[in-house]
Amino acid sequence: MSASLPLDAFGALYFALLTGRPVEPADEAAVIGWVEAARRGDPAAQTRLYNHFMLPVFRAVRPLCCSETDAEDIVQDTFVRAFAKIDQYRALAGKRFVSWLLAITYNLGRKRIAASRRLILDGQPRDATPDDTVPSQDEDVFQRELRQALSTALAHEDERDRTIICLRYGGGLTAEEVSAAVGLQPANIRKICERSRQRLLKRLSSFAEANRPKG
Repeated sequence: MSASLPLDAFGALYFALLTGRPVEPADEAAVIGWVEAARRGDPAAQTRLYNHFMLPVFRAVRPLCCSETDAEDIVQDTFVRAFAKIDQYRALAGKRFVSWLLAITYNLGRKRIAASRRLILDGQPRDATPDDTVPSQDEDVFQRELRQALSTALAHEDERDRTIICLRYGGGLTAEEVSAAVGLQPANIRKICERSRQRLLKRLSSFAEANRPKG
């Protein structure tokens, strides 16, 4: 990887390092069908919603947390809250279910910060957070260290920018959907993402060039 890596590759890199695979997008009409079934108490529909959106929720919140355990707690809390409030969701033009779901995640995260400070959102650079994930057998040391480098790079972003990056690339929201969640104009969201992507890719590129295995 070099500093010239196309900026539009950042989302794919984020997905690969945080979860090892992307999530296949679901047709929104199918999602609405699952939502309607979940409203009727269909457990299979709830399972479909959880299985499809668990990774986007995790990717959106993991870089903000001290550990995977904290992130997993927020993921679980998000779905408990979402299923309890699912009657309140309204399918509107331009408002996908995932944006409604991640608004819940965002609000839960902010409350968790106020309650316990377990989320790292103080805007101060920190050393790499110890990764409590057990690496898979096919994940080499370089891949694991690059994933940690992403976590460290994100930690150097301030609270607002880090949250926007996590919602935009982790959760896969559009600039308009992030705008609705954080209260900034879509044009500002795009500018913040552009600046942050450049900084993050530069840091990751420098790390990769210095640490890539030889031979």
